[in-house]
Amino acid sequence: MQPVWLMLGLMILAACGQSGDAASTQTKTKKAAAKAEAFSATTYSLNYSHDYYLQYTVYDLTVAEKPAIGGANVFPLGGGDQGCCIALPKQWRPGMQVLVKWSYADRDKILGSLQKELEIPKYTEPGNLFVTFHDGVEVELVVSRYSPGQPQWPGRINQEPMEHCLATESKKKLCTQWSVENITNSPSQYVEGCKGKPNNADCKEMQQYCREYGGDEEDCSIE
Repeated sequence: MQPVWLMLGLMILAACGQSGDAASTQTKTKKAAAKAEAFSATTYSLNYSHDYYLQYTVYDLTVAEKPAIGGANVFPLGGGDQGCCIALPKQWRPGMQVLVKWSYADRDKILGSLQKELEIPKYTEPGNLFVTFHDGVEVELVVSRYSPGQPQWPGRINQEPMEHCLATESKKKLCTQWSVENITNSPSQYVEGCKGKPNNADCKEMQQYCREYGGDEEDCSIE
């Protein structure tokens, strides 16, 4: 016959095992339910400034790790590459936030760096997360499956950046000053004044612009 204390111990262990299995199953069920109630939003960007290049990164503050979920170099009156991704609930709730860090530059140098925590705006259906810049120093978030110019677009400006500039700017040449034919025949203009400054942070940024817009190593050298 098994001692009473041994039988009691086995019963307690069995109960704990069942409790642990139940808790694990419950946790998995909750995670599965949460996943089913969420959607993955791709990040995009829009730059309504006709004066500044932008370089930005957006971080997801809805999770503890705060990962970077998107970022790009954005041409004046243009848009940036897509990034991936942020998980958002299908039913919007208040308090969800991201952190946006960005720098803005003219043709010669970085003019400033900014950052701002922003709440995910209210949405009624799944969509993409647009990080929208105004005049280089103000940022707006939009969650939408539509694009500027479509009637359902919920953003502040319902036009593409270039279209909006041409429709509202009295000096039209400001809207096209960054177009390929108006910039220069050589991307080396981005690093003018940077020769001999290989450790200067602003010059490193401009060297990257030079490379991205067609410059070779000789054109973009800041040594």
